[in-house]
Amino acid sequence: MEDRDIYRVFEQIKPTGSQEEAMLERLFSEERKGRPMKLMKKTIAVLAAAALLLTTCAFAAVTGLGRQVFDYFGVRQEDEALFSQEWEPVGLSHTFQNGWTVDVNQMYTGLYSAAILVDVTAPEGVVLDGDNYSLEYWWEETDNPWPPRIGGRSLDYLPDGNSADGKVSFLITAVCLEDPASLLGLETKFYPYRLTEYSEGVEETFDFVGGHWTTDLTITLSEQASGFVQSVGQPLTVEGEEVLLDSVYLSPIAVFYSVRSSGDHPFSDSVWNDLGISSVALVTQSGETILMAEQVYGTAAGETETVSYGMFERTYALPGCTFARVGYRPERVFDPAEIASVTIFGQTFPLDGLVPVE
Repeated sequence: MEDRDIYRVFEQIKPTGSQEEAMLERLFSEERKGRPMKLMKKTIAVLAAAALLLTTCAFAAVTGLGRQVFDYFGVRQEDEALFSQEWEPVGLSHTFQNGWTVDVNQMYTGLYSAAILVDVTAPEGVVLDGDNYSLEYWWEETDNPWPPRIGGRSLDYLPDGNSADGKVSFLITAVCLEDPASLLGLETKFYPYRLTEYSEGVEETFDFVGGHWTTDLTITLSEQASGFVQSVGQPLTVEGEEVLLDSVYLSPIAVFYSVRSSGDHPFSDSVWNDLGISSVALVTQSGETILMAEQVYGTAAGETETVSYGMFERTYALPGCTFARVGYRPERVFDPAEIASVTIFGQTFPLDGLVPVE
């Protein structure tokens, strides 16, 4: 749904001018009789805040993204439209024979990572009032590649503060294992099978299936990723060893950078270890610094050697890495067009050549 469609919905549900005037007249008729003007102004401020809250809730409902998703990604009110454009509806649902329902609602597809929003709804009579939850699942790529393209699947429980609806929500983050391949267009079957509830040191498990794994939850990631990339090709010093900063990829909810060995030999294992704890920050054109909330991705590759055994061949990875890519979730959503530079290991690189992902 585009911005103009969202605003059209708001226009349809907001009261007319005459309706607003009538409501205000009823609200303030008693105020005028016996309350001072200062209290009236306070009342108006409270009503304005309530209206703003209703608008935010309406926006979340229209986009299909709950407030807990906005909070997880650090979405400011002015960035809600930008953030929502990164997601697309999925609309998949499966109800198991014992009454548990799993809905795949929204997904974000980046070049090297994907995020999927999943709801689990309990059957009638089951109360979900725990402190925390986890979801067990697996998935199978339909073209069955080896090695698989998708991996590193992390899971975050997204509490909404409402235990009465019998529903819990999760964010699944998946990353691409192969380089230079990406996750674009990948089709995978999603098999959730167990929910675990944690409450005051006690855990309880709920199984969805009884001896079979069939679901109709087949997720197809988008063929097009949003965001911007820039080739850099500049030296980057990592704990005294020089590598090349190869490229940077930015989307409103992701930051990735890749490095290559600067000579004929692989970089040392210590470089790869240090990349795993690298410090990354973005600086906007106005001078604001955006830090990273967590690292969500890390992959390394090296030279290979193919050996023949009669009619068969086998490929081995040689020691050392010649390429690595690291990805982060920023502390808040940002507009890539407003980013002026990236700082890695205290070294700053201008990002004045960002181009849209093709």
